[in-house]
This record gives sequence, structure tokens and C-alpha cells, in this order.
Amino acid sequence: MNTTTSLAGVLGHGALAIVSYAVLGVLLLVAGFYVVDLATPGRLSTVIRTDRNPNATVLATSSVAGVALVVAASIWSSGGELREGLLATLVFGLVGIAVQTLG
Repeated sequence: MNTTTSLAGVLGHGALAIVSYAVLGVLLLVAGFYVVDLATPGRLSTVIRTDRNPNATVLATSSVAGVALVVAASIWSSGGELREGLLATLVFGLVGIAVQTLG
């Protein structure tokens, strides 16, 4: 029984993991922004771009950074298991967005 793994297999699995986590992370970041947008009066992107409101910019930035920290911590703690790591990242990301919105 041969337990060695080819370099192409390792690189392919690693590339799949990077793309999968990147796509999931971006989707969670976008979802987090729009959930905060729904929880605030007015359209957040309009308040930032048109009204040039620095407080809205800080709110949007901090919400995206908060979701990014949750996603990064979940990816880091995944332990190399892609399927379980993606599921944990999705669940923790959604919980983080919900808690952030309630806060």
C-alpha cells in the first residue's frame, strides 16, 4: 500500500482550498456589508459615497473587518480538513454576522 502523495495532488488540493475559502470569505464579507446596510437607516453605500459621512465609513469598515476576523479564525482553526473547514467557516461567519447586527 503506497501512502505517498504526488506533488500535483498536493498542489491541486491546496489550490482548491485557497479558491474555496476565498470565494466563501468574499461572499460572507459581502453578506455582512449588506446585513449592516439593512440594519442602518438609509443606504450605507450612498451615505458613504454621496454624503461623505466618515461615521458611516467607520461603521462599514469595522463590520467588514469583524467578519474578516471571524472568517480568518475559522479558516485557521480548520485543521486542514477542507469540507469541515468550509462548513465551519460558513456557520461561524453567519453567526458572526448575526451577532454583529444585533450588537
